Amino acid sequence: MQTAPQQRKKGYHMNPFSISSISNDKFCNRVDEIEKLQSYMRNGIHVVVYAPRRFGKSSLANVVQSGLTDMDNIYVELFSVTSIDEVAKLLHSAIVNALGVNAARETSFLKMIGEFFSHVKFSLSYDSVGQTPKFDVSLGDSTPAVCIKDVISSLDAYCQKHNRRVCIVLDEFQEICGLKEAKQIEAFLRDGMQRTKMISFIFMGSRRTILRDMFENKARPFYKSTMKLELEGIPHDVFARFIATRFEQAGHAIAPVIADQIVSFTNGYAYYTQKLALLYFDAIESGVDDIEKAKAELIKSESSDCEYMYVNLAANQKKLLKAIANNPTANLYASSYLKDNQLGAASSVRMAAGKLKQLDYIEERAGIWRTVDPILEKWIRSHHA
Repeated sequence: MQTAPQQRKKGYHMNPFSISSISNDKFCNRVDEIEKLQSYMRNGIHVVVYAPRRFGKSSLANVVQSGLTDMDNIYVELFSVTSIDEVAKLLHSAIVNALGVNAARETSFLKMIGEFFSHVKFSLSYDSVGQTPKFDVSLGDSTPAVCIKDVISSLDAYCQKHNRRVCIVLDEFQEICGLKEAKQIEAFLRDGMQRTKMISFIFMGSRRTILRDMFENKARPFYKSTMKLELEGIPHDVFARFIATRFEQAGHAIAPVIADQIVSFTNGYAYYTQKLALLYFDAIESGVDDIEKAKAELIKSESSDCEYMYVNLAANQKKLLKAIANNPTANLYASSYLKDNQLGAASSVRMAAGKLKQLDYIEERAGIWRTVDPILEKWIRSHHA
């Protein structure tokens, strides 16, 4: 249902929505998941969290760790890793910067922690603007494999010595599978995780097919090593009330039907929901109350990302993604569906579907094959109908 644009008086209110990793006050629901993950961490129980991209995993991790005030918290983003060297540096850099954030004397801390991490070299630098201390990492003469092999045992030894418990989040963990040393990295981290006494792990990822294979395949090192938590969508009514409340608290009350539209349009994906609400709030602040314009602006703002996802696919994968986005189906391999969408042979479609599922672009949900990302689906419908 479309709502006619309205003119509003321009205002100067702080936007209550965010598209970065958000903290408690801007975070909606997931009370059970937060309590469960914090309990797991405090009790040394490792867990893997599955969810699509843009679903709010990173924000969930932020909220979980912010509540673990009795532990040291380390967050490692692995999305962009391209080499084993990067993995080794990211792990060590995250560890030393998290543990040293409150160090009274940085140089003394470096000397102390260096005794436990003998395969890497730490150095101290300062931000040129705020003179904030930062700990830098170099691998020295050690190979990245050796550094990764010992990183968990070294951290655990440090924690035992200083009686400190640690929660480590490894976000987009499935990305290490793209490295030629993937099996080696998995084996090293699994061995360290198995032996640790003071460290609890949260593994997160958005390419669920790859992540499931890492943790549910008997032939892989992480098989049966963690609890599993697959994030479900935030209940529609809960999310809509949250959106409406945030608008009202910020000085712009909106009708419940508008809050409902915001959640429906984004299918409740946390990032997109927050972004659409943010765009709509900004529109209201500028004096224009037009939810349809905000929806169009959301799709436009995500176009480059959608374009990148689409153009890098093979021709048969593009055709299949286009067909599923425009015509979700329960009978993906039926001859009538293949013919109507000019998809070619079923064998070719199976191969394309396997790749798209691995990329987490499509999924079979409630017996229907559909696009995972709701904004990618809308972009395809508007650009490749």
